[in-house]
Amino acid sequence: MRKSQQLSFIDLIVKYLIPDDESLKILFDSIDFSFIFDLVKDKYKPRGAHGYNPVSLFKALLLIYLGIARSERDLANKLRFNARLAFLCGFPFGNTPSHATFYCFRNRLGSKIFFDILLNLIAQAATIIFDKKLSLSIDSTHIEAFKSDKDAKIGVKKTNFFFYGYKVHVVVTNTEPPLPISVEVTPANKHDGNLLKPLVEKAQKS
Repeated sequence: MRKSQQLSFIDLIVKYLIPDDESLKILFDSIDFSFIFDLVKDKYKPRGAHGYNPVSLFKALLLIYLGIARSERDLANKLRFNARLAFLCGFPFGNTPSHATFYCFRNRLGSKIFFDILLNLIAQAATIIFDKKLSLSIDSTHIEAFKSDKDAKIGVKKTNFFFYGYKVHVVVTNTEPPLPISVEVTPANKHDGNLLKPLVEKAQKS
């Protein structure tokens, strides 16, 4: 399990070009991701090839919930061609994960650990949000799945857009970027309206 990596010359240039008031940088710097290592350490073998840093992978997955990427495939493409996003997530230039890597990462962690981590991050964000008394919105995004995933279902995002996978229903702040404070993941065939009440109740308890 890789925790850190030496920066290349290009990475240092990208770092220099990112302003201190970059909203995503401020968000990532304000959240404590260190607890992730203790939760995932048993999922990695002590020997063998070093994979991607799990914190970097989780930062990247948060881009979906923040509305910066539409799916894991779209996320992989954005990281590949957007050096700023890749650096802020902790990926070195020219070495970003494919969409299949995110699928394997979620499977490696398992649903319990994955959502334990997600809820911890949401709780941290919620502390900042409610201290500032920010207003909220509710939205959903889709995550495509492989056909071998038997828990996934066929869903519709637009009149002419069908996909196989899951929906992530999120209560977010009206900030830039929006910060998630409550989340519910369902098979893609679940209607967004059915999640309104449980999402609001979760947000009120945060």
